[in-house]
Formats: sequence, structure tokens, C-alpha cells
Amino acid sequence: MSARITKSLKEAVEVLKNGGVVVFPTETCYGIGCDATNSEAVKRVKAIKKRSDDMPIRVIVKDMEMAEQYGEFSDTARMLAKRHWPGPLTVVMPPGKKKMSDDLAQDGSVGMRVSSDPLVSEIVAGIDAPLVATSANVHKSPSTYKVEDAVAQFEKSGMEPDLYFDGGELKFTPPSMVIEVIDGEVVVHRQGSFKL
Repeated sequence: MSARITKSLKEAVEVLKNGGVVVFPTETCYGIGCDATNSEAVKRVKAIKKRSDDMPIRVIVKDMEMAEQYGEFSDTARMLAKRHWPGPLTVVMPPGKKKMSDDLAQDGSVGMRVSSDPLVSEIVAGIDAPLVATSANVHKSPSTYKVEDAVAQFEKSGMEPDLYFDGGELKFTPPSMVIEVIDGEVVVHRQGSFKL
């Protein structure tokens, strides 16, 4: 295995700040990610996951202030975000004044959430940029709840991240709900663990 496993938050943040790709625990399953403003790193995440370009990748932001820099909220989207953040609700919207990588979604949209996981919050604060956070698995393989399971999947596939951040075994939790407000109507792209 070429990629290291660490329990050091500082090391994970340094790798991400230097354009690397890291596997890390979230409030749902293990995620794989990078600085969402770094296009080369975003392309690597897609390649490691064997994920097609037409599948959008979502991000975690530090707080509402950061979200409003990178996304253009409708009144309804803002109300739902304020009600359910931090938490497993991803809100899809047009891009804001600050730009993330164009490789996140073909239609230019951005999908963001504020994580309720203290570790992930520290990572996002540490890199001071939106964090790509997609499930740490090879496309169409099961989500991972132990770092060893993520290692096994990526080793077998032949492409690995730069670092695995071990946060212990996670309990099974459904992925985040993904919504988009279109013409004032809330469209649910993926049902999560709660109702709006």
C-alpha cells in the first residue's frame, strides 16, 4: 500500500492544502475529498472512485457565510439550509461569486452542506475552502464505515488517495438528503434520513 493511514488531523489538513486527496470520516460514512477549488485534485477524486464526469460531486462548507460566497441561495434554499445545517442536508444551487472547480458538476451547479461532524468541521476550517466530500468507495461498491474497508476497495481498484484519516468505525447512517429549489419548488434528488 502506498497511501498512509493517520490519526493526525493536522496531517490530513496539510495534505489537502497541498492539493492532495484524503479519505476521512463524516457524519454518514467515510468520505473521499480534496480542496473543491483545485480542479486537478477534483479530477483525481473522480478517477480514484471511477466515477463518470456527468455525475456531480458535492462539497462541505464551513458555515453559512462560506456557503453564500460559493452559492447563490434562493429564499427557500436559505431557509432550509438555516433550519437543517449543520446536518446531512445538501442544497444544490447556482454558483456564487467565489468559484469552485468546474469539474464538480457539468451544469455548473454547486451542492453544499455544513457537516455536523466536529472532525469534518475542523478539516474545512483548517483548509479554509469548500471540501469535496463524496463517499469513499469505488463507484457502485458499498459505502465504507471503517477506514480498512476504504483501503481494501481502493487498493484493489489500483488507484488510491494520498492519505487515509482513520476516525474509527462509524455506525451505519443513510447518506445526506440532496435537494434543489427549482422555480420555487423543492425537488428531492436523494432522500436522506429525515423529512424536510
